[in-house]
Amino acid sequence: HWRNFGVQFQMNLSSLLGFYGDSARKNAEMLLKENMYDFIGTDLHRYRVLEMYEGAKLSKRIFSYLEKLIYFVR
Repeated sequence: HWRNFGVQFQMNLSSLLGFYGDSARKNAEMLLKENMYDFIGTDLHRYRVLEMYEGAKLSKRIFSYLEKLIYFVR
C-alpha cells in the first residue's frame, strides 16, 4: 500500500469545484470519499481565481467529506 512508503495525496480544490472539467471533479470526489487525501491545496496564484472560488458551490454531501478532511488529524 502506498501509505507504507510514506506517500501522501494533496487534493486540488479547483478540481473538486469542477474548474478542470467533469472528469477531474468526479475523480477528486471519488478520492475524497475514499479518504485518500491528506492535504487540500488551491490554485490561488492570481486574484481572478479567488473570485472564481467565491461563486463556487459544493453539495452538502461533498462538503461533509471535505469537512472530515479539514478536521481530521492523522
